[in-house]
Amino acid sequence: MISLGRTRPGTHAAAMGVAAFAFMLAIWHAQPTGFNNYAFLADAWKHGRNWIDFPGDFIDAMPYHGRAYVIEGPVPALLMFPIVMVFGMSANQTLLANAIGAFGVYAAYRLCDRFGLGGLESAAATLFAFFGTSFFVCATNGSVWFLGHAAAFTFSLLALCEVFGRRRAWLVAVWGLCATFSRYPMVVALPLYLLLLVERDWRRGVFESFVAPVIPAAIASALYNLNRWGTLYDGGFQMFYRIMDAQSKARPDTFSLAYVPSQLKMFFGTPPRVLASFPWVVPPYFGFSLPWTSGPFAYAIFAGLGFEAIVLWLATIATALPALLYYGSGDGQFGVRHALDFEPFLFVLLVMALRARPSRLVTYALFAFAAAGVYGGVVWLLWPQLTL
Repeated sequence: MISLGRTRPGTHAAAMGVAAFAFMLAIWHAQPTGFNNYAFLADAWKHGRNWIDFPGDFIDAMPYHGRAYVIEGPVPALLMFPIVMVFGMSANQTLLANAIGAFGVYAAYRLCDRFGLGGLESAAATLFAFFGTSFFVCATNGSVWFLGHAAAFTFSLLALCEVFGRRRAWLVAVWGLCATFSRYPMVVALPLYLLLLVERDWRRGVFESFVAPVIPAAIASALYNLNRWGTLYDGGFQMFYRIMDAQSKARPDTFSLAYVPSQLKMFFGTPPRVLASFPWVVPPYFGFSLPWTSGPFAYAIFAGLGFEAIVLWLATIATALPALLYYGSGDGQFGVRHALDFEPFLFVLLVMALRARPSRLVTYALFAFAAAGVYGGVVWLLWPQLTL
């Protein structure tokens, strides 16, 4: 059992979130994205329907029975809805992504605080969570796939903040559901959140409080699928693969063991590109592996073998499996964006390890990988011709 340290006020966490927002704005200037599927979906709801005004196949919405639908989880579109109500299709989806990135930085620092890390270690871990993963680029760019990942990452961190904070079961469930309906694979984490809550508190009402928001969310999701596809359970990704991917008929299903070798190569076997001239080392445009972007996560092995650590390892594995079995590797991306599904849980394990075994060397490594992520992410965003 982990004895949590005193929770300090969130002033530093809020300051880091604001600084992250300002940095993203300074780098990218909240350039509107052409892949603004969530704005299209919010606009469709504004007009009382689930099908969108289809601009073309390039946005990865799926034509189906004469109409087009957004297949990604609807939570980012829900967040876009009030903005679209005011600004219509001029609403800037990228600004929403920047705001979500800022909240993710806030949540990462608060998690460090929950475990009683010092200011230097908290800053290092938070900067690493932002820049030492794909989170910075995803939250800065704001396109549909990137925003979905950034939202799921942030909501997962908020759920974990509550698990290791005030432990309000209903709020843990709400944050977990927001992550799930930003990135559907995150559904596998929901029972593990409940396990963490119940193990620490067997009071009557914890289970009921957690399940209370889950039931209406599941019903709403089933009805949403039924309205679009005529089935209660298919979120659309299976049909998208078969309808939109010309090579699907010659390949296995959407999820298959056949894809594991190529995914493992992306996750662990794709290095940066080395150039013959300045800037010498650059991130490949179509992704490169976690040891190069996120090496300090390896320190998570020192988190111990307590109940909470074991459940967090289970959550890491459970949320990693869909990505390892998936037919697509992510295409254009900084690092491995699918890793953002499991990295919130790995981040908590890293924080636990830093608490159990403080290390100045690891702290400096976190800063170093964060700095490399700033460089690589900015190059990837602003000078993609160097990375191709």
